[in-house]
Amino acid sequence: DVWEKKNALEQAQEVQSGLWLLQQAFGVLRTSVTNTALHSHIDNSIRNLLSINAVLRSLNIQEYTPPANAAGLEGTWRVSSATDLLQVHVNFL
Repeated sequence: DVWEKKNALEQAQEVQSGLWLLQQAFGVLRTSVTNTALHSHIDNSIRNLLSINAVLRSLNIQEYTPPANAAGLEGTWRVSSATDLLQVHVNFL
């Protein structure tokens, strides 16, 4: 498995980049929906991601610094719906 071949630092960086990408995606999604129930789910998801970030910080794991350009995001999944994003979020967790 590719994940298991990575060292702890590489795994931590990948987790941090995933958290950052999910936060960005949920932020964009939140501004584009008007459904109150969906807003609540999005807010809960964002809070959960922030909590995970806080735990990682408490473990002295360096925060993710996003790339200056999109080329640094190669291999990133793209989603076309809120359902797809929520599924990626669940799979990530």
